[in-house]
Amino acid sequence: MKKYFMLILSLVYLSCLQASEIDSFQFRYLPLQDSSEIINNEANRLLKKAVMNANKRKGCNEKRLYKKISKLFKNHYRDQFSKFIYSHESVHRRTIGILDSIYKDFSITESFIIGGLGHLYEIAGSIVRMGPYLIGTDKFEHLFGRGYAYFKKLYFQNMTLENVFNYGIKTEKGILGASMTGVMSYADLAANFNGLLLWNHLLKRNKDVFNISNDLGPYIECIDNKWVNTKMIKLENYIDHSMDEAINCSKFKTKKMVDKIKSRLSQLESKDLNTYQCPINHEQLINLKDKYHELSKWFINFDGHTVVP
Repeated sequence: MKKYFMLILSLVYLSCLQASEIDSFQFRYLPLQDSSEIINNEANRLLKKAVMNANKRKGCNEKRLYKKISKLFKNHYRDQFSKFIYSHESVHRRTIGILDSIYKDFSITESFIIGGLGHLYEIAGSIVRMGPYLIGTDKFEHLFGRGYAYFKKLYFQNMTLENVFNYGIKTEKGILGASMTGVMSYADLAANFNGLLLWNHLLKRNKDVFNISNDLGPYIECIDNKWVNTKMIKLENYIDHSMDEAINCSKFKTKKMVDKIKSRLSQLESKDLNTYQCPINHEQLINLKDKYHELSKWFINFDGHTVVP
């Protein structure tokens, strides 16, 4: 019994770490300095470190390489890359705490994390700019963390792509998603998928499920029986408006929660006459459908803020 209790506490703790919902709406139209160069430099530095660690043992062992990379780019604040994104002074962030966010009206019964723990502890989410894209800092966790899970399930466990997508949706609805926060983030699901592409491009040894560019990767190759970094990675190649929660809208556990969010966004619109209701840019949302085609149904929300199905 104690074992199961500790498991539940661990899951709640992990949920708290990643469930700081991102407010992509407030201060939307204020300038935010581009952090892409800073973040890319750190990503490439850590990839080189992972390769060096993998080369401490002879031979190009893929499993060992992936393990060394995932250790530095993992999830939930436990890795060097996430810590850099969340806390390094060189990364320009826009941070909005739960009590100041559009989610502040959620009750504890609607959202245990936001309406409960979020009112006891300062759970703050941040926005960064990557080129033309405004995304939550949590999306890097999804790129490298959930993206790696997608990658392993598709290529190592031989799951179908549909089953991989269903796994992601189940996770996003579960204890690490909507069941604890009340929020189902389609932007998280989009980041998961693009993370799958990123991980596959590291060595580029598997057929892509979606070809975003023929010249992406491999970033690491086996040369003279050791791993070598052969190309610099640019994370903007795996980031787009699908990871922006003001464009790829989230869904909520109840209609009452939807109404609370829409009310908050209406209040923002009354202050400065800008558009805040989601999606704030319909053209960019339609462009995502043109980009992802039939795959868009798995991680793009074309219905706006509605109730989780």
